[in-house]
Amino acid sequence: MMKRIVQTKPLMPVFNAPLPPLEPFQRCRCGKCRECIDNEKWDRVFAKYEIPEDRWETKGFFQSTLRGW
Repeated sequence: MMKRIVQTKPLMPVFNAPLPPLEPFQRCRCGKCRECIDNEKWDRVFAKYEIPEDRWETKGFFQSTLRGW
């Protein structure tokens, strides 16, 4: 005779209270600790890929990729 195994979902706790709002993350700005040095390194790396805000105004339509359409 085979026994049937029934799996039930584990009970999850119910949270009725609203969560408090998160405070905005603030980076350390001392410039001397390991975290600040690492942040400066990555800021320099990603600064190369930053696109200026007025890209379309300076580039114009005639030099854009839409010209070939």
